[in-house]
Amino acid sequence: YKLTMAGRISRVAFSPDGKWIASTDNASIRIWNPENGNELLNIPLNPFTGISSVAFSPDGKWIMGNDENSIRVWEIPTGREISRITRSQINSLVFSPDEKWIASGGNDNAVRIWLWRSEDLIAEACLRLPRNLTNEEWEQYIGDEPYKPTCPNLPISTN
Repeated sequence: YKLTMAGRISRVAFSPDGKWIASTDNASIRIWNPENGNELLNIPLNPFTGISSVAFSPDGKWIMGNDENSIRVWEIPTGREISRITRSQINSLVFSPDEKWIASGGNDNAVRIWLWRSEDLIAEACLRLPRNLTNEEWEQYIGDEPYKPTCPNLPISTN
């Protein structure tokens, strides 16, 4: 099969089970069925930044890519963005085998390791915090959403 995109294709990747192939150009990430060429998903991107790397999660449920300013993770097959990490100058990305972590390598000669799911970030924060947010802190950082303790095992501060 010949799978074509509007722009120059910069990256391709097979899903771990071989069921899908992802391709990127400067305007989108597309996920295709390699057996018949049908497109499952088209994730539009900022055409001025494009995507420099693309990777499937080990279970094939997520697709990750990065532009010049961020690492982004989308759910397959909905295309819903699950996570965005602000970071520039990234050249390569990979999920850890347990999918808890993302590793990135870039122009700064460093490999960085990131938690990417909100529940993992919250659990990590709760391990490091002495208390839950106060009502004032909640309003400042969370906004109009009704207050709830983020870390059930920690005390609630009334200050």
